[in-house]
Amino acid sequence: LRLDATITDAARVTVAAPLRGPWSPVMSDPTEVLRGLHVDVSVEIAATTAPLDAVAAWGVGAVVEFPQRLGDAVVLRAGGRVVARGELVDVDGQVGVRVTALT
Repeated sequence: LRLDATITDAARVTVAAPLRGPWSPVMSDPTEVLRGLHVDVSVEIAATTAPLDAVAAWGVGAVVEFPQRLGDAVVLRAGGRVVARGELVDVDGQVGVRVTALT
């Protein structure tokens, strides 16, 4: 099966050629092939600058504090690209992200 496609954002896929394979007819919905694929998703929560001597002093169990709190804005990336913005939320004691905008 050959797929020539470009993913332009989280909601759009551009297919350059029909999908054909020796065992399948042309697919009516080219995104059908993509539905089972997985992509790495990451959340940019915080960044900070610290003195090198402080970083060198960290050991196992060290806690590095950041100023972010629940409700603060974050960026979501899929496949390394920014795909959404959101806010930190509590989900039964774990950190989650509520999507507030798609990019």
